[in-house]
Amino acid sequence: QDKDFSFAWLEDEWLSVNANILLEFLRSSYEEGFCPEDYHLKRIETLIALNRFGKNKWGLRNPYWLGQLDVLLTDAFMLYASDYIHGRVQPLEVDNRWRFKKSKPDLTKLLLFSLQKQNLSEVLEKLKPSFPSYSRLVEGLRKYRKFTADGGWDKLPVGPSLRLGDRDPRVPLLRRRLAVTGELEGLIEQSSDLFDSSLHTALIRFQRRHGLRADGILGARTLKELNVSAEERVRQIEVNLERLRWLPKSLGRKHLIIN
Repeated sequence: QDKDFSFAWLEDEWLSVNANILLEFLRSSYEEGFCPEDYHLKRIETLIALNRFGKNKWGLRNPYWLGQLDVLLTDAFMLYASDYIHGRVQPLEVDNRWRFKKSKPDLTKLLLFSLQKQNLSEVLEKLKPSFPSYSRLVEGLRKYRKFTADGGWDKLPVGPSLRLGDRDPRVPLLRRRLAVTGELEGLIEQSSDLFDSSLHTALIRFQRRHGLRADGILGARTLKELNVSAEERVRQIEVNLERLRWLPKSLGRKHLIIN
């Protein structure tokens, strides 16, 4: 109605620049822990294909399909923007002690402004949390999904603590485990059962990354963290991306973040 009943996303009966920008954001939303199908992506892609090849004998596209496509793109924008602003899950459904309050922009006005000013890409980028940890988690999600796709890693058997200078049949497994996630770099000796200095340094690096006591000893807590699967790490990252979306855009000049 605010568009005087004209198409919001179509120009000359086909996708506008803004429509293509929105589609790129929807297609890549998976990279930030979203589910593209929440935004009708499959149905939208189907309608695009139907309209691309479904012209009648006069060279005109089906107006019903065009109408559906335009409405779905609008709803996709609303859902996508809302998930950034409010989160996919309402925080109070998880913890009724949640007290953060976020501004609630009028999404209809935001959409109309974006279309009028032709700055949809800029508007959508600004919806994302600006915390440096958010972009690092997005990169971490990409990396750990690749670990998952490549088969992840084998679990290390339970056994006595291992430290620098020890020999143990589990040492080659530990070496391979740390090589997968990058704590152990360069060429590695696959078969040696000696817990050498390079493995000691790599284990300390792993412990620091996971908030453990960085003593270079393979104890029970470190073993437990090493044995968390790649799939579980992916889920953890997705959950923490969502938690960051719950927070206000600014935490103020002074704030305390507790890990």
